[in-house]
Amino acid sequence: MKDTESEGYQRVNHSRLSDVYIHKAQSGYDKITMKAALCVLGSWAILLIIGAQLSWGNMSTYIASYYYYLGKDVTMEQFYVVQPIIVVTATFLFPVGMFLSKKYNAKLILLLSGIFTFSCVWLCSYMTDPNLFIYCYSMAFGIGKGLMYSTAL
Repeated sequence: MKDTESEGYQRVNHSRLSDVYIHKAQSGYDKITMKAALCVLGSWAILLIIGAQLSWGNMSTYIASYYYYLGKDVTMEQFYVVQPIIVVTATFLFPVGMFLSKKYNAKLILLLSGIFTFSCVWLCSYMTDPNLFIYCYSMAFGIGKGLMYSTAL
């Protein structure tokens, strides 16, 4: 076992069960690298996209109101199907995300699925047909969540 404290690492947690070491820079301060900052930023963006599905119950009221304002004959019950479609679609795409991340670069899969999801949701904001919105939004989030969630693991 290497002596990590002599190689520039400092022991942070002093319990015997979990010894965590952080790298000490030459100046004695902890060094935050660009790679670490991008990792935190990317994780935040992935969870922002994936977690937006959980707020659908709150958003659906406003989206139904918007389509009602446009003169469409919509009810709240029409929008209840969105979250189950997202979950079912994502469930079937979890293995696909794992397969693609092993076959190709995982960062590329995360980037492309994030761009796909963001672009589709952005395009959905211009749709005037509520049924088309429900279908496109559900599929975009299901595909994006299915590919991103398993790839990030």
